[in-house]
Amino acid sequence: MPPGVDGTYQTAYSVWYAQVSKRFAGLGSYVVSVYAQVDNLFDEDDVFLANADGTPVTGQFQVWLAPRSYQFGVNVGLERANRR
Repeated sequence: MPPGVDGTYQTAYSVWYAQVSKRFAGLGSYVVSVYAQVDNLFDEDDVFLANADGTPVTGQFQVWLAPRSYQFGVNVGLERANRR
């Protein structure tokens, strides 16, 4: 992103998420699956507005990224009748 009029800029960042799931069982027209997910896989920190020299601008909190977190769960969904 190009610098703003005041010379500040937003630093570049990437946030990665990963999820795996497995169909566990079918109950009539329902499908039960389990999943595990990791959010913010590489634990990217908070992203602040920065001065031209790269130092954070005091008090200018721009993007808050939650630290790495883990989720596990069960999904129940309807299976299509014509699925083979």
